[in-house]
Amino acid sequence: MPVNQNLSIKPKNRQRQTAFVFIALFAVSVISIFIPSINGMDGMNGGFALSFIAIFLSITFLITSVVFFVMAKKFDIAITDENLILHWVYEKSDWMKFAEKEFVVQKKEKRLLFILIIAISFAVLVIFSIIVRDSWRIMIIVFFGLSALLAFVAFIVPKIQYRNFKKTIPEAYIAHGCAYLTGEFHCWSMLGAALEDVELDDKNMQIRITYSYPTRYSRSQTSIRIPLPMHKNSQSEIENVKFQAENAVSVLKKSNNL
Repeated sequence: MPVNQNLSIKPKNRQRQTAFVFIALFAVSVISIFIPSINGMDGMNGGFALSFIAIFLSITFLITSVVFFVMAKKFDIAITDENLILHWVYEKSDWMKFAEKEFVVQKKEKRLLFILIIAISFAVLVIFSIIVRDSWRIMIIVFFGLSALLAFVAFIVPKIQYRNFKKTIPEAYIAHGCAYLTGEFHCWSMLGAALEDVELDDKNMQIRITYSYPTRYSRSQTSIRIPLPMHKNSQSEIENVKFQAENAVSVLKKSNNL
């Protein structure tokens, strides 16, 4: 059974907001398809290329908007009483302690990934430049572009997440196929995603959910760490929270055949 339920104030459905943003981008890209012909641009002088890029972007934005609309629907279903496994609200002081620890963990994980990918990319750069000697200039440009993107993910994204953690209402929802943790929505019941593991970490007093999802060449994994609200005043309340956590882990394992 859920605890600390106060569903009169529901979190914002940011997935729906994002979907509408991509719908707007889709509309702009569709209009852009016809701009070269409207302006009288010669097709063989770049007009066809610009139209092709606009078509590609319009398809991409349309697919992305559909994905976010589906996620928005799943979000609405997840936070209803019928589908909710548990709902926790945290004390601000306790949440800030968790946010600071999570910020440290995220920085470490992202920077290790950054170093690993940069090392592999540099090795590919060297090997490819030796095999195809005339390609080294292009490979350097690609390498530095990739480095800049990965640096953003490794150094900026954890700061953005930490800032969002501080600004949003500290609460967690766990439902069948989804979880929401203070502004972040995770769904492992769509687009080939799958729940890989769920466990109760007694040492750190967290529920750890790991799920995978398909990428272009392989599957990637994401872990969610949901802290137990341990600000309770009595031992019986603390034991009740632990029971809620154990029940949630058991339900998720059973429903996903883990």
